[in-house]
Formats: sequence, structure tokens, C-alpha cells
Amino acid sequence: MGARKPQRPAPGHAMLLPRTGADPAGNTVQRAFDAVSTTVQQVQKTVGATQDAVTAVTAGRLLAAPITLTGSGSGVLPAGTCVVVIEGVGQGGGGGGAKDNGGGTGLAVGAGGGSGQRLRITVGTPGVPLTTLAYSWVAGSSGGAGGSSAGGTGVNGADSTINLNGTLYTMKGGAGGFGLGTTAANVVQATQPPLAGSGPGGNVTFDHGDPSFAFGGTSALSGEGGGGPMGAGGVGVFGSSNGNNGDSAGFGGGGSGAATQGGSGGKVGGNGAAGGIIITPYS
Repeated sequence: MGARKPQRPAPGHAMLLPRTGADPAGNTVQRAFDAVSTTVQQVQKTVGATQDAVTAVTAGRLLAAPITLTGSGSGVLPAGTCVVVIEGVGQGGGGGGAKDNGGGTGLAVGAGGGSGQRLRITVGTPGVPLTTLAYSWVAGSSGGAGGSSAGGTGVNGADSTINLNGTLYTMKGGAGGFGLGTTAANVVQATQPPLAGSGPGGNVTFDHGDPSFAFGGTSALSGEGGGGPMGAGGVGVFGSSNGNNGDSAGFGGGGSGAATQGGSGGKVGGNGAAGGIIITPYS
């Protein structure tokens, strides 16, 4: 009698797949249901791995373009922000002023102002939302004036600060350059050390202003202003000239010192550049 053709089960009944035994070589053959179960497990594992990969990509993704902060104010980070990279700098110090003695051979030079201290720090943990999205800031824009034409020392730059996620981060302003009024034939005017203090943690860098030189009784060279990753300092001057300001296209550069010779009277130092802060939010 011929083999019977399998019949489709009645509605509401399942078709039972047969068990399988050993093949002609004696190898155990997997049951059909076991094979189906194994395939499902493989698919679930692949889906799980894909979900993990998506989560890894999602955490830490850029939420908005970098936000540049100047002056002072407040704001709110994008929803879902977990990590913020803060990069900022205090205002640059003013360059030193210079005043010679008014005689035909007098000369004087001012030292350069220091750059503001630059802070770079990463705040938060990828995938863990910040406690608060509100923030406020003050980017140093007061002080930093160049030293007077009477040989005055440059004014220290103002600090920049940002209060984010409950912590205040501070970027110190740069030190003003020493001014000079003298009749000496040869002078080296040193710079001031950087101002003490910085924000918590992070990478803090700065550049003090350059010293100035008066030599030979006839030549005066002022000190350059300190610069950094966010802005250049003012270029030093030779002869008799006011100092140059810190880079107005950037942030935190110190002003250069002034120079005067041969009875040219007094010259003022350059102003320090304003401070600035850049924040970048990530998920």
C-alpha cells in the first residue's frame, strides 16, 4: 500500500512535527522543534546585540552645535543633555605702559600682559541626564586695561565663570604687565606671574606675557602679550609706540607693553582681550 499523504489539520488544531531519530550513519538528528527553538534564540541574540550597538551610539551623540558665551547671562541646555564639554578663558591682562625721562637718550619699556587661564573640562556621564539643564555665566570683560603713559602697570584681566549642574567653574584672568618709567640705558622688565586660582579639575593652561628690553641707550622693545588656544596676545612694539591689544578675533590674549625712546614721552600699554566660554552638549 502506498504512503499516505499528510492531511492538513482541522482549524484550531496544531500539526505536530515528528521526532527525528538517527540517520543511516548513526548520527543523532535534531528534532524539528529544537531546530526552530535554536533559530529563535539566534535571532533574539542578534536583536539584543543590535540594540546594544544602537544604545552605544545614542549615548554621547552631539545634541547641538557648540554654544559661544560672551558677556554674561543664563540659558538652558537641550533636553536629554548628559555630558557637556566646557572650554573657556579669562580676560587677558593689560600690557605695561612706558614713560622715558623726556631727554634725548631716555627710554622705557613695558612688559606684556598674561593670557587668561584657559580651562577645558568634561562634565557628566554619557547616558545619565544632568541634574539640571539651566546654567549661567560671566565671561570676563572688565579690567585688562593697558598700563598708563606714566609707566603704569597693566590691569589684571577679569575672571570668566560658568555655573553648570550645580558647580561653579572659574577661569582666572591674566596678570597685567609691569610698566616702567626710567632713564636707565639697559633694562630688562620682567613679567608678573599668573594669578592664583582656577576652576575645579580639568586642564588649565596659560601664557604669561613676554619681558621687555631697553638696550644700548637708544633701542626699546616691549613685551608681547600672552596668547593661548582661544586667542593670540598683542604683538610687541619697537621704538616709540603704544602697545597692541590682545587679539580681538579670539578670547583671552594679553595686551603688549608700550615702548618709548629718545624723549618721546609716555605711551600706554595694550588692552587685554575679553574672556569667552564655549559649551558643547552631548547625550
